[in-house]
Amino acid sequence: MPRCGMAPRFPVRALLAALLALTLGTCALRYRASLPDPAPPLAADRDTRWRQDIAYFTRNLARLHLNAFHTLPREVFEVRAAQLAGRVPDLSDAAIVTELTRLAAAIGDGHTGVYDLEGRFLKRQLPLRFAAFPEGLFITEAAPHYAHLLGGQVLAVNGSPTAQVRARLAPLVPQGEGSSWVNRTWPALLTRPDLLAGVGLGPAQTVTLTLQVNGQDLQAKVASRVASADRAGWRSAAAAAPSWAQPGDVWFTPVGKAVYLRLAGSPPDLARRSRELLLTLDRTRPERLVVDLRDHGGGDYTRLAPLLTGLQRRPWLKVHALIGPRTFSAGVINAAQLQALGATLVGEVSGGRPNGYSERRRFTLPASGLTVDYSVRVYRFAPGDPDGLQPDWPVVQTFADFTAGRDLALDRALNGESGAR
Repeated sequence: MPRCGMAPRFPVRALLAALLALTLGTCALRYRASLPDPAPPLAADRDTRWRQDIAYFTRNLARLHLNAFHTLPREVFEVRAAQLAGRVPDLSDAAIVTELTRLAAAIGDGHTGVYDLEGRFLKRQLPLRFAAFPEGLFITEAAPHYAHLLGGQVLAVNGSPTAQVRARLAPLVPQGEGSSWVNRTWPALLTRPDLLAGVGLGPAQTVTLTLQVNGQDLQAKVASRVASADRAGWRSAAAAAPSWAQPGDVWFTPVGKAVYLRLAGSPPDLARRSRELLLTLDRTRPERLVVDLRDHGGGDYTRLAPLLTGLQRRPWLKVHALIGPRTFSAGVINAAQLQALGATLVGEVSGGRPNGYSERRRFTLPASGLTVDYSVRVYRFAPGDPDGLQPDWPVVQTFADFTAGRDLALDRALNGESGAR
């Protein structure tokens, strides 16, 4: 019997059933569960508290992670932690957070990292959103005061060319996932000027962007502000969604001769929704089902079991699954499961790898309140060690497609067209 996910397709239904059983239940090769150490009594002075947190981080990450040193040697990790502890008096709080983020990212899996979820130290953000496309780095969303910058291509940040900015910020992204994961994730760090300052890319109050907007080069000074989730009035460079699109992370609707399923998570009622979808498929008998996993960033992958079982029992139905850089964790596993049942993968290479460390747990650093995520399982859902799931029909989204509202991957999946772009 092959290991979980070791073969992409089987024509024999008995083997499909065996593979489905494997993908649903026995792909966790190892597992670790434990609790962090009790918090020590905290010192009164700032430098000692940070050193206590660095020691707590170092000790507990090494102990709780299933295999913290699968990529970064333990001695290197401990030397870097000791060096950081020695530099504490010379670093700002935000710079210490930046270096802890870098050290955790070097562990080498996308579920391990350090985060300032409360915004205690990374207090400021830019009123912009950025994304990388084949043509370059672009502003994709903006607060009303900066709406005139929408669609601008970013050429430099505080005088540093975009390639240098990426090289500085990419090590802060949890490593060990697919290359598309880093390419998708690092632009989000541009919105946090405290991180920019932490990697030597300028002050945190105002960021100067060198842009090309509508064919014209310009420099824009963008003032940072206290981080907030309020995005009222923000505008997007993206075209409007299709008229048949619905709100929410999980929904389905007929589109022409197909049924489209948006699957951007693993909600508790996914089994019920799967049964409703299967009833719709039996009633309408579409030519194909398109499962959109491009925004599926994680959850409980086992909740898709009823749908997978139902699709296995409906061999008359063609299935296409859309994947891309935001397909991660449970999203990658579900895509691999669909592919194992014969689905055609369409789009871009997934952000997450199908094999690696997963199942996030977390603890809190006692003095700073920073959150530390770590992995407690390792999975294998594909042969070898691929750099993400590879699409059967590659379709790359360009910025021109993004602004024009062209979704070529979706179009080809809905129409069953195999032409690549």
